[in-house]
Amino acid sequence: STATSAAGTGPKLNLVSNDGAALEDDHLLGRLAFAAAEDSSSTLRSGAKIEAFADAAWSASENGTRLVFSTNDANNDLRTALTIDSDLLATFAGDVHTGETIRAVNTTTSSATEGGRIQVSCEDGAAIGDDHRLGKFGFTAAEDGSGTIVEGASIEAFADAAWSDTVNDTRLEFYTMD
Repeated sequence: STATSAAGTGPKLNLVSNDGAALEDDHLLGRLAFAAAEDSSSTLRSGAKIEAFADAAWSASENGTRLVFSTNDANNDLRTALTIDSDLLATFAGDVHTGETIRAVNTTTSSATEGGRIQVSCEDGAAIGDDHRLGKFGFTAAEDGSGTIVEGASIEAFADAAWSDTVNDTRLEFYTMD
């Protein structure tokens, strides 16, 4: 569509799910699929898709959703790559058994100020207080065959004083499970 540009306007694409009933948990709101011909006979193959699902049964006070991003691999296996849930938590897919990792890649020429970076932020609009946690990296794994996940180690950053424009004292704490 065409629209005049402004801060609150612009072209829109709306996918609407409306059968006259409230959306149920795990129902699909909509899908954007990206496909192309895989051969000269015009056989179409999905290369990627973005789907929106209800995270709960919808009502006047509950409208939680999650977005699921999927990509295709060389073996024509369309798999979930990223899920963003209604709590704004992002889950990146990957098979830890084959060594897949989440990567932060910076392609800028390397220097003392460049490089891949993962930033964990505590941003509630106020200065962080003494002994408040800035962030945590937790290392977890299944402790049994039924998928019970436990934390075996963590690295946490804490403020060593109340922060201001002149004080940003911080400490790192390393924990391991006994």
